[in-house]
Amino acid sequence: MAWWLEEIEHAVRGGPVAANPILRVLASKVGAALPVRTLERIIEARRLVLGGAPPADEAALVAFIDYTAGAAMTAAAMLLEPDWTDKTQLLHTARAWGWAQVARGGTPHPGEWADASPREISGHIAHRITGALKLARGELQGFPTSAFPAVAHAALAKRYSQGAALSELEKRIRVTLAVLLGRV
Repeated sequence: MAWWLEEIEHAVRGGPVAANPILRVLASKVGAALPVRTLERIIEARRLVLGGAPPADEAALVAFIDYTAGAAMTAAAMLLEPDWTDKTQLLHTARAWGWAQVARGGTPHPGEWADASPREISGHIAHRITGALKLARGELQGFPTSAFPAVAHAALAKRYSQGAALSELEKRIRVTLAVLLGRV
């Protein structure tokens, strides 16, 4: 993670960039189209996960979701539609996706949930996903069509909240329909 931060800082200062193909693309986009602070937040949030400590409470988990799923969606949307300016439009879409990652076990549960049963945790996460998707649908009205592929994968969140193991075909169909319909 430190290497990524250093390399991004070099790119911002116009310095040489390592021969990593992902880094070269990022370096060419860092600036107005992709603020370096967005990338720094993503890297810092991932560093917390690698440190092994789960979020202390739900508020810390939501902050983690905002800095991972939220920052990644925002960055992708900004790259697809550089004129897009309403960054708050993706708040709940990203949270729905972030909560789906928690449901799938990709994000550690907060320490304050230690005494809850798996059923209680699953129900709570499903409730959070449903609420976030409801708000996201309103926020995404007027969202640029050209940037919609940045958020379309959130259309999988509800199925993940139900504990579904989606096939690759189902994932592709759901994401494609989300892009075509402009709805998550």
